[in-house]
Amino acid sequence: METALRDILRCQKEALLKLEALQRQLQKQEITEATGGENGVEGEKPLAMASEGIALPPLKIASFNIQVFGERKMGKEEVTEVLIKILQRYDLILILEIRDSSETALDQLVEECNKVSPQAPFSSVVSARLGRTVSKEQYGFMFRQSKLQVKDTYQFDDGVDDGTDMFQREPFVVRFTSPTTELEDFAILATHTDPDEAAKEVGALHKVYDAARMHWGLEDILIAGDFNADESYVSRDDWATITLKHDKRFTWLIQDSTDTTTGHTDRAYDRFVVAGEKLTRAVVPGRTKVFHFDKAFGLTHEEAEAVSDHYPIEMELCGKINRELQKQLRTSLCVTVTQKTPVEKENDVRKIYRADVGSESAHFQSHVNYDDSRMAEVVATRLNVDDVITALREFQAVFPNVVHDGTVQMVRAYIEGSSIFTPPSNPDHPYIYGLARDATWEENADDGGGCKRGALDVTVTASLQEPLTCAVTVSMRMS
Repeated sequence: METALRDILRCQKEALLKLEALQRQLQKQEITEATGGENGVEGEKPLAMASEGIALPPLKIASFNIQVFGERKMGKEEVTEVLIKILQRYDLILILEIRDSSETALDQLVEECNKVSPQAPFSSVVSARLGRTVSKEQYGFMFRQSKLQVKDTYQFDDGVDDGTDMFQREPFVVRFTSPTTELEDFAILATHTDPDEAAKEVGALHKVYDAARMHWGLEDILIAGDFNADESYVSRDDWATITLKHDKRFTWLIQDSTDTTTGHTDRAYDRFVVAGEKLTRAVVPGRTKVFHFDKAFGLTHEEAEAVSDHYPIEMELCGKINRELQKQLRTSLCVTVTQKTPVEKENDVRKIYRADVGSESAHFQSHVNYDDSRMAEVVATRLNVDDVITALREFQAVFPNVVHDGTVQMVRAYIEGSSIFTPPSNPDHPYIYGLARDATWEENADDGGGCKRGALDVTVTASLQEPLTCAVTVSMRMS
């Protein structure tokens, strides 16, 4: 009998080991398929992160004019150290004002950055040397190999560089694909305007956007760079004629009042302008800003200006959403107001669950929760409410002395005095990073449970045991 028992235990152990091995094999296969990797090594980390959250981390993008960037600046060790620390913050960086006739400085910078982060190395793509004069510049992009690939490039051509053309340095556009972002296909249009011709060049950027859009059939393009779009370079009168500023296709993420320079001036030279519905939706709200590297790294004003006369500007795109996880969950934002003064009569509470469904119950549906065999509380809920205050007033009329007037006023304050319960169609609707907001979750899409995204529910919970406390909860369906 002991031998038979040992055999059974051995078989169970072997079966368990085989099952665990099969699970690991299936997981590795899912990783490869999810990221497009051939061996699953690059994709293993992102999928692991996805299993721990509702979305992958955001893609961090920067635009940085590294003033007169070339061999001389790369030769200054103290400057290079700061540049490397700055660039390590990001997954994708547009580098402006590359003035390097040897065309080696960017490669050196990438190499030095990869020494610091060999586990997440950068690659680069660079434009031709551009400009009407002998002082030519290049647009460069650095990007994490594990998160981005270059799909194509497009060099805008405005004709002969004789002064009759539109741009001193024609914009350069790079199309990227990413397996880790919600928007997998987008482009960045890089520009560095001539200060003396900034109004004219910014005024022509919509034409470059349209040319790139037609070239690829792609609307999701981020226009980024040093626009020199402030003060004497672009006047108030100039702004009135700039299509990019007024065309509703474009959203400006850096405001006119933002200072993007390290000097004592206050200038909003560097900008992000988003076009395309998908790209606009992919931008993470509240994450677009200037990175003050001098404050972050404790640099003096002189040390900061040795790096550049510009700060980097930065933004984020939402990482790939874990929809399989979110399909298994329902989420709501709630506010609960609890009355400190108890209900005076227990019978007033009991009337709630005794009322018939319909007008006699103020259209609330109720049930009783039990504590062992004793009635503990009654819970009354009204779903998909158009007007929360009206619903509560109707409840008060049918069941007086349960919900106090002060409670209703506090609920009103949260509804009218905050953005908590603004509907999904409103720009002030609460943003939850990684929460699916596509067609599956639109506010008019019913999930079969009778509750729609953005719908408001009202719940009154009243105790049936002393003290007879009462609370009102207003909740908004988020997913």
